[in-house]
Amino acid sequence: MNRKIAKAELNPRIMAAACGLVLASCAFAAPTPAPQPVDPPRSVFTVGRDPFYPNSTRVPKAQIVPVVVPVNIVKLSLNGLSGTKDKRLAIINNRTFEVGEEAEMRVNGQPVKVKCIEIRDRTVVITANGVAQEMAMANKF
Repeated sequence: MNRKIAKAELNPRIMAAACGLVLASCAFAAPTPAPQPVDPPRSVFTVGRDPFYPNSTRVPKAQIVPVVVPVNIVKLSLNGLSGTKDKRLAIINNRTFEVGEEAEMRVNGQPVKVKCIEIRDRTVVITANGVAQEMAMANKF
Protein backbone atom coordinates (compact mmCIF):
# COMPACT_ATOMS: atom_id res chain seq x y z
CA MET A 1 0.00 0.00 0.00
CA ASN A 2 1.62 2.97 -1.27
CA ARG A 3 -0.15 5.84 0.17
CA LYS A 4 1.01 9.40 0.03
CA ILE A 5 1.11 11.25 3.31
CA ALA A 6 -0.75 14.51 3.13
CA LYS A 7 0.91 17.70 4.33
CA ALA A 8 -1.81 18.22 6.93
CA GLU A 9 -0.95 14.86 8.53
CA LEU A 10 2.81 15.43 8.41
CA ASN A 11 2.95 18.78 10.17
CA PRO A 12 1.41 17.66 13.49
CA ARG A 13 3.69 14.62 13.61
CA ILE A 14 6.81 16.70 13.05
CA MET A 15 5.69 19.24 15.61
CA ALA A 16 5.06 16.54 18.22
CA ALA A 17 8.49 15.03 17.61
CA ALA A 18 10.24 18.40 17.86
CA CYS A 19 8.45 19.23 21.14
CA GLY A 20 9.46 15.87 22.54
CA LEU A 21 13.11 16.47 21.69
CA VAL A 22 13.05 19.92 23.29
CA LEU A 23 11.46 18.64 26.48
CA ALA A 24 13.92 15.77 26.69
CA SER A 25 16.91 18.10 26.31
CA CYS A 26 15.53 20.39 29.07
CA ALA A 27 15.07 17.45 31.43
CA PHE A 28 18.74 16.43 31.12
CA ALA A 29 20.17 19.95 31.27
CA ALA A 30 21.94 21.10 34.46
CA PRO A 31 19.66 23.15 36.71
CA THR A 32 20.52 26.85 36.82
CA PRO A 33 20.56 28.66 40.18
CA ALA A 34 17.71 31.05 40.93
CA PRO A 35 18.59 34.69 40.17
CA GLN A 36 19.52 36.76 43.21
CA PRO A 37 17.23 39.74 43.89
CA VAL A 38 18.88 43.03 42.94
CA ASP A 39 18.13 46.23 44.86
CA PRO A 40 16.98 49.02 42.56
CA PRO A 41 19.25 52.09 42.43
CA ARG A 42 18.35 54.81 44.94
CA SER A 43 17.98 58.42 43.94
CA VAL A 44 20.23 60.83 45.79
CA PHE A 45 18.90 64.37 46.04
CA THR A 46 21.57 66.95 46.66
CA VAL A 47 20.85 70.66 46.60
CA GLY A 48 22.20 72.11 43.39
CA ARG A 49 22.35 68.79 41.53
CA ASP A 50 20.00 67.37 38.95
CA PRO A 51 18.49 64.14 40.41
CA PHE A 52 17.69 62.78 36.94
CA TYR A 53 21.21 63.28 35.64
CA PRO A 54 23.49 62.84 38.68
CA ASN A 55 26.66 62.94 36.59
CA SER A 56 25.58 66.09 34.81
CA THR A 57 28.09 68.93 34.60
CA ARG A 58 25.43 71.57 34.12
CA VAL A 59 25.91 74.46 36.46
CA PRO A 60 22.80 75.49 38.45
CA LYS A 61 21.58 79.05 38.01
CA ALA A 62 23.17 81.53 40.38
CA GLN A 63 20.92 82.77 43.14
CA ILE A 64 20.50 86.50 43.43
CA VAL A 65 21.38 87.77 46.89
CA PRO A 66 20.04 91.24 47.79
CA VAL A 67 22.72 93.68 48.81
CA VAL A 68 22.03 95.81 51.87
CA VAL A 69 23.18 99.36 51.25
CA PRO A 70 24.43 101.07 54.40
CA VAL A 71 22.28 104.02 55.36
CA ASN A 72 23.89 107.39 55.33
CA ILE A 73 23.30 108.82 58.81
CA VAL A 74 23.09 112.36 57.41
CA LYS A 75 20.05 111.44 55.28
CA LEU A 76 17.97 110.48 58.34
CA SER A 77 17.10 113.51 60.41
CA LEU A 78 15.25 113.98 63.67
CA ASN A 79 12.65 116.65 62.85
CA GLY A 80 11.03 116.88 66.27
CA LEU A 81 9.96 115.37 69.58
CA SER A 82 6.46 115.48 71.02
CA GLY A 83 4.00 113.65 73.21
CA THR A 84 3.59 113.28 76.96
CA LYS A 85 6.17 111.91 79.41
CA ASP A 86 4.35 108.55 79.32
CA LYS A 87 4.02 108.37 75.53
CA ARG A 88 6.89 110.10 73.75
CA LEU A 89 6.87 110.56 69.97
CA ALA A 90 9.75 111.26 67.59
CA ILE A 91 9.45 112.67 64.09
CA ILE A 92 12.12 111.22 61.79
CA ASN A 93 12.13 112.33 58.14
CA ASN A 94 8.55 113.62 58.56
CA ARG A 95 7.34 110.26 59.93
CA THR A 96 6.12 109.89 63.54
CA PHE A 97 7.51 107.02 65.64
CA GLU A 98 6.89 105.84 69.18
CA VAL A 99 9.16 103.48 71.16
CA GLY A 100 9.19 99.99 69.60
CA GLU A 101 7.59 101.07 66.34
CA GLU A 102 9.17 99.84 63.12
CA ALA A 103 8.57 101.12 59.58
CA GLU A 104 10.12 100.97 56.15
CA MET A 105 11.05 104.34 54.64
CA ARG A 106 12.70 105.43 51.41
CA VAL A 107 15.99 107.30 51.69
CA ASN A 108 17.54 108.35 48.37
CA GLY A 109 15.30 105.85 46.59
CA GLN A 110 16.51 102.93 48.74
CA PRO A 111 14.21 101.13 51.23
CA VAL A 112 15.39 101.51 54.83
CA LYS A 113 13.91 99.62 57.79
CA VAL A 114 13.85 102.02 60.76
CA LYS A 115 12.98 100.99 64.32
CA CYS A 116 12.68 103.41 67.25
CA ILE A 117 14.47 101.94 70.28
CA GLU A 118 14.41 104.79 72.82
CA ILE A 119 13.24 108.41 72.97
CA ARG A 120 15.16 110.69 75.33
CA ASP A 121 14.82 114.44 76.09
CA ARG A 122 16.81 115.73 73.08
CA THR A 123 17.93 112.51 71.31
CA VAL A 124 16.46 109.35 69.82
CA VAL A 125 18.09 105.90 69.55
CA ILE A 126 17.08 104.00 66.39
CA THR A 127 18.22 101.11 64.25
CA ALA A 128 18.41 101.65 60.50
CA ASN A 129 18.72 98.34 58.61
CA GLY A 130 19.94 96.73 61.83
CA VAL A 131 22.62 99.37 62.59
CA ALA A 132 22.04 101.24 65.86
CA GLN A 133 22.56 105.01 65.91
CA GLU A 134 21.66 107.97 68.08
CA MET A 135 20.11 111.03 66.51
CA ALA A 136 20.03 114.49 68.10
CA MET A 137 17.77 117.46 67.52
CA ALA A 138 19.42 120.10 65.37
CA ASN A 139 19.62 123.60 66.85
CA LYS A 140 17.93 125.77 64.21
CA PHE A 141 18.07 129.01 66.21
